[in-house]
This record gives sequence, structure tokens and C-alpha cells, in this order.
Amino acid sequence: MAGKRHLTWRDISMELVAGLFFFAAVCLLAYYTIILSKDGFSKKFEIPVVFEDVSGLAEGDNVMNHGVTIGSVDRPQLVAGKVVVPLRLRSELKLWKDYRIEIRNSSVLGGHYVAVESGTAAAGALPAGTELRGQAPADLVQEATKLVQLVKIEVEKIRDTIEKEQVVAKVAKVADNLNVITDGLREGKGTFGKMLNDETMYTRVNDAFASLRTAGDNINGLVADVRAGKGTLGKFVTDDKLYLDVQAVVGNLKDGKGTLGKMLTDDGMYANLNVATANFREISEHMVRGESSLGRLMMDKGELYLSLKNTLASAEEVAVALREGKGTLGKLAMDPALYDDTRKTILEIRGAVQDFREQVPVSTFGSLILGGF
Repeated sequence: MAGKRHLTWRDISMELVAGLFFFAAVCLLAYYTIILSKDGFSKKFEIPVVFEDVSGLAEGDNVMNHGVTIGSVDRPQLVAGKVVVPLRLRSELKLWKDYRIEIRNSSVLGGHYVAVESGTAAAGALPAGTELRGQAPADLVQEATKLVQLVKIEVEKIRDTIEKEQVVAKVAKVADNLNVITDGLREGKGTFGKMLNDETMYTRVNDAFASLRTAGDNINGLVADVRAGKGTLGKFVTDDKLYLDVQAVVGNLKDGKGTLGKMLTDDGMYANLNVATANFREISEHMVRGESSLGRLMMDKGELYLSLKNTLASAEEVAVALREGKGTLGKLAMDPALYDDTRKTILEIRGAVQDFREQVPVSTFGSLILGGF
């Protein structure tokens, strides 16, 4: 037994460590491959969905509901020109009549998943045994190709319109006109050209801004004076006495003091006003009915106007007759001889009166003497 090798504790320890390490590796492998796998050992619910086209949907792609992964795709199968995709769900999913199942792109770089929308209870429950149908995703490449074709068609239409309407020539003409206008502005032609090139205009604008600045300073000074209580307006704004006086006046009005206060608080004034209003209404009604002199004047339907017109016409005829010397008054007004005779008569009457006054004392004296005998 000389060739027999004896194991030492060191050798046993190394083998034990190696065995434990290998066992731990196997356990980790089992954990990641079995316990954390998609399928695991839980019960699965499989529902078949029929698609016209799956656009590269592969086994193992996710099945999602409201953004949550609820299962995976089993191997798609081609049956009678249609693609049947079994969906393996982790739990039972209740579908309603307005359900929606479609294949969506995971990203622009590729990849797909099946989106399941259960529907709403208001639509009613889906009968048992109903064949579920899904919708294929939009082909990004095909859609992009269609978009490019549409853009190309629109570009061709725009090009044809530009050539037909001679847009380029019109734009060139507009550009030439703009060049002419800018040259005129640069040379100081026209009102805007003078405004851009005339220094006098610049000076006037500066003066205008200076005037505005001065006006602003004056307004600021006025506001400062008002805040400081200077002047009549400042006293109105800052003096409490005015406020107290106004408050006292309002108090007197409320208390019925003074003429205005009595007018505001005395019910008798209100009653008198009502009576006056009623009287005025009655008077106006009488006037409308033509029951008074003023009412007849207002409601005579033009008779007063006609009478006045006739009167004025007659007066005008009289004035014309007087001016022409017709009639007694006309002769009195227009005949100089009658004026002279009248003046002479007045002078003679005045002389007779004067003689009579001179004879009255003599007659009186003679009467006294004769009366004494």
C-alpha cells in the first residue's frame, strides 16, 4: 500500500470549496433561467388573435395593457391566408365589445409589441367564442415613401404654378422696384428720403423729444407739488379739512339740514313733486286735446300760422300804400305840403294861445273895475 495517496485536510477543503462554488453557480443559473423567466411555472391564459399582417412580430414580444406588460407572444402561425397569433397572458383578461388589439412599434429603430385595450363596460360583454381580430401596425417605411411621393407631387404643382403665373418674373420686378425705392431713399428723394437724409429733420425730432422730456419733467414737478400740498389742487388732495367739510355737508344732508337736505329727506317735497307732475300731466293732456288757449294755439292744425301769414301780408300791403302816399295816413306820411300846413297851423294856434294869455290879465282887471260899479 506504499503507492496509495492519502488525502489531507487541505485537499479536502479545496474540493469542498470548489463543490460549493459549483453548486452556487447552478442555483443562480436556475434562478435566472426559471424563476425570473417570462413563463416561469405560473398558469398561463392563451387567447388567439387573427391579423391580416403582423409586420415582423416575433415570438416572445410583449403583450401590454395600459402600458403594463401582461404576457408575451407565442409563435405566430399562418392559417388560410391569415396570421393567428397566440397571446400567452399571465392572468385572465376580460374583453368588451369595443375592445381593440393592435401591433405597435416599440421604437423607430425596430421592434414590436401587442397593445390590448379591454374596452368599456358600457359597450357590453364580448360573447364567448368570438374570434378576436387585431390590427397590423403602420409600415414606417411605406408611410415615409407615401409622404415623400405626396411632397413630390405638391412640389411639382408649386413649380407648375410658379411657371404658369410667372411668379419669378413678378418677384424680379418687385425686387427692381425695391431697388429703385431704396436708391431714391438713399439719394434723399421723396418725403421718406428727406426724413432719412435731412439733418434738419433729425434736429426737429431731437427737439420734439426734448420738448416731450421737458413736458414730462413739468408733469413730474406738478405731481410733486400736488403731493406736497402746494397750490389749490395740492390742498384739495392733501388737506384733511376739505374731507372733513365734505363729510360735514354729507352729514347735514342726511340730517335734513339746509334747503338741499330738506329736499332730500322731506317727504312733503316728494309729495309736492308728485302733485306738480300730475298737474303738468293734466295740463299737457288739455293742451293735446286743445281745451285751452295755448292748446288751441298748438293744436289748430296750421290755422294760427295762416292767420299770421295773412295778417303780415295785409300789414305789408298797408306799408306799401303808406310808402306810396295812398290814403290819409299815406299822405300824412309822405306829403311835405301837408307837413308844412300842419306846422303853420300849429304855429298859429301857439300864437293865438300866447295872445290869449296876454289878454287874460287886462280882461280880468276890466271885469273887476266894471264889477265895482
